[in-house]
Amino acid sequence: MGRPPIGPVIEVRFPSHLVTALDVIAERDGISRAAVIRAACERYADQSVALPANTNVGSHRAIT
Repeated sequence: MGRPPIGPVIEVRFPSHLVTALDVIAERDGISRAAVIRAACERYADQSVALPANTNVGSHRAIT
């Protein structure tokens, strides 16, 4: 069975001190490391410039 898919799988490598920080945050907030990474990416994307019309990222609305 397994977990329900959230989106496509991506792989990244982080330095060990960053992994430790992610784990501390995940433990503190009672969520998975992946959820911490997704939340951080969504916050970063929310601060980005306007996205192209064919882009759908989190809460962003496409430019028309």
